[in-house]
Amino acid sequence: MMYDAETIPAKSAPAAECVTVRDGKIVYNRFVFDRTPFDEFRRRQAQTGAPGASRNTGDSADYPAGRSG
Repeated sequence: MMYDAETIPAKSAPAAECVTVRDGKIVYNRFVFDRTPFDEFRRRQAQTGAPGASRNTGDSADYPAGRSG
């Protein structure tokens, strides 16, 4: 399934979801999105000194062990 999410920080954020169905039930889903629009928003926030500007890049180093972005 493909999405074009519209959010406050990103007017257009393309995303895709892969769903595995067994016996009529969703047993697994994976959601992947293009983080570029969010990165651009964070850069603009940082340039203007706006509150809420985050250092989080979405890289795995920004998350605790065993968790990824």
